[in-house]
Amino acid sequence: MNIRSLFFPALVVCVRTALADSADDTGFTALKNALGPAMLTGAGVGISQVEAEIVSGGIADYLPQAGAGTFAGTGTWAGKTFTAKSDGGTVGAYSFHASEVALHIYGPNTQPSAHPFGWASMAPAIPAVDMWLADKWNDEFLAPGDAAPIVEVRKVQNHAWVKSATAATATAYKDLLRRQDFAIHRDKYLCISALNNGETTAVPDQLAAAYNSLCTGLSNALHSRGGTSSNMDGPGRRKPEIVVPVGATSYAAGYLSSAASLLYEKAATLTSDAEDPRVIKAALMAGATKSEFSGWAKSSAHPIDTIYGAGELNIFNSHQILAGGEQAADPTTNKPLAAWSYLSLAVNGSATFRLNVPAGTYVTELSAAAAWHRQPRDTNSGSPFVLNHPVIANYNLTLLRDPAQGGTAVTIDSSSSTLYNFEHVWARNLPAGNYRLQLGRTNDGAENIPHACGIAWLVQTAPHAPVPVMVRSGNSLTFSFNTLLTGQPYKFQSSINLTSWFDERSFTGGGVISNYTKKAAAGGGEYFRLLPVLP
Repeated sequence: MNIRSLFFPALVVCVRTALADSADDTGFTALKNALGPAMLTGAGVGISQVEAEIVSGGIADYLPQAGAGTFAGTGTWAGKTFTAKSDGGTVGAYSFHASEVALHIYGPNTQPSAHPFGWASMAPAIPAVDMWLADKWNDEFLAPGDAAPIVEVRKVQNHAWVKSATAATATAYKDLLRRQDFAIHRDKYLCISALNNGETTAVPDQLAAAYNSLCTGLSNALHSRGGTSSNMDGPGRRKPEIVVPVGATSYAAGYLSSAASLLYEKAATLTSDAEDPRVIKAALMAGATKSEFSGWAKSSAHPIDTIYGAGELNIFNSHQILAGGEQAADPTTNKPLAAWSYLSLAVNGSATFRLNVPAGTYVTELSAAAAWHRQPRDTNSGSPFVLNHPVIANYNLTLLRDPAQGGTAVTIDSSSSTLYNFEHVWARNLPAGNYRLQLGRTNDGAENIPHACGIAWLVQTAPHAPVPVMVRSGNSLTFSFNTLLTGQPYKFQSSINLTSWFDERSFTGGGVISNYTKKAAAGGGEYFRLLPVLP
């Protein structure tokens, strides 16, 4: 079945916009400062880079450096080994787009100021790059027809091109996306895709509408809108899943691929589960920041924001999560505040992760994400290859707080969409106490086969030392409490010697108390303090 004529991939047009602080904004500078000489560089991590075709003089332009077969990079690309997968034995030509995307994936500049246009990567030591033309990748890698997709040997696959179906090609595109999800699940690589540029453009079908990929947009919101199209499986899913503060979506995909490469380099030093793309995807989404976006919002039905996804890429946070190590579910033992797990639940099964925020601190931000795969299967054992379209497993994720007096836990946030194959919970300004992340799988009707899930979380805390404001009027002292956390228990105490303390009031933030008045002690010399206490 040759359907090459149906596909005319378009590159994502690049805008030369310098954002000199992108390394700071995405946590790369913070990670570099934290790791010092042990800084990750992408060493040992291979990449596949898929580029739209640019034809000049009859020669396909899709390479950062012209060449054929497997060849060594020179100049800017010294130390790289390129394999031109789509040249058919002829010399492929240089592509400005491929080169600029490559600068964001594995270029030598790790700080934007090192390049005239602010182009930078996080992973300059990526050693090997497989290059594909997008149409050849559709026809040959995904292999629509009776053959299975080619086995991917690289850890990260980068797509900085877009294409959407018409009514006439919708069925063929659905098949391509199912094949992409099949390949991702079979070969366990992370696929990074891009939206189109421009806030008036529609979400493209390839490859944004794939379930198992990670789709990126721009922190300035100048990317596609509107959810996945009705031509594809699962219409209405919000895209992107994450945003990057660079000047074009092509660059965003490249920079995100470089960040993923750092995580894969770190994962190689941990358990084999750490290298599963579901874990890497969950760590990237859980580590994303939202403080840049005042209107960021999610719901139980839509676990990410309609424009900014899970937030802005932050490699420092995501690395912190991965470095926290793999954790087994346990409802009674406290887990690290930054960590992850890889597990599989049966229908109606659940897993709980207990998180303790100690007295004297509070949660500035808590973020957790769970990701699993759509799992198309070959129902004919490969001869010929026949792909099914299964029901997708459905996991839910809930953040709970245990009350001080016991009893029913309080739901802080929940994510229980039936549309996505990921969930995300998030909260800010939470009091000290015991929290639980509860992952559950519903009676989803999916095939009775394992559906592994990666879950990642990051709890950021800070000291909580609220100070009451005192106003004296004659012999009366009035104290105002204006910096209290809702749900946090407090004790307001007095002392005349700073050794013995008397409880004036006990109350919970968010309650009815807003001020407290008492008579001043005779002779003065009285001290006061407001203490947050553990529930």
